[in-house]
Amino acid sequence: MKLGLISLGATSGKWIAEKARQYFDEVEDINLKEINIKSTHQGKEVFYKNKPLQHYDCIYQRGSFRYELVRRAIADILHKKCYTPLHPDAYSLCHNKFLTALALQNENVPIPETHFAATTETAREVIKDIKYPIILKVPQGTQGKGVLFADSYPSAKTLLDALDAFNQKYLIQEFVDTDGCDLRAIVVGNKVIAAMRRVAKKGEMRANIHQGGHGEPVIL
Repeated sequence: MKLGLISLGATSGKWIAEKARQYFDEVEDINLKEINIKSTHQGKEVFYKNKPLQHYDCIYQRGSFRYELVRRAIADILHKKCYTPLHPDAYSLCHNKFLTALALQNENVPIPETHFAATTETAREVIKDIKYPIILKVPQGTQGKGVLFADSYPSAKTLLDALDAFNQKYLIQEFVDTDGCDLRAIVVGNKVIAAMRRVAKKGEMRANIHQGGHGEPVIL
């Protein structure tokens, strides 16, 4: 069995490759930045280093939200040719916080009150009538970046004034006090196979590891 691991070469990708070698006869690292997609009336194909991507029994992808479109295209082309753990739609859905919230709501998972505003002007109207404190987010991003806290209308307005220059869309959510902790669960099929509790550093509300938080294993 041959695995193609498409990633940006980050440490987590290297960990996955090392573990995968216990289960696959061959594991090849594929640099996401060197992939391009060809689409014509005759069909579509994935190229790596300007050559057609060779056949793999399984393709697993890792990467930043900035590469969401190419990762979705790769999955769309390959998911009927080999085993790919994630459906093509997952790359767009999971890299957009509002689409993720809608998907959770569709499955009756409780979510904070959430507003989506396509412009700063619309966001300014939303924050006039919302209950405080709130969280302001941009729809895409990782590592806790683009997540801001406002405890009042004046502070929210100031944040929107500052963000207006970036021409962003906004998520405006009610603040749920978790005492600086959250849980991350890995779900395979319908089963949680592992979980981690993230704890924010002192003086920080975001529990992201990249923002100074630390992880603790949760015994299932």
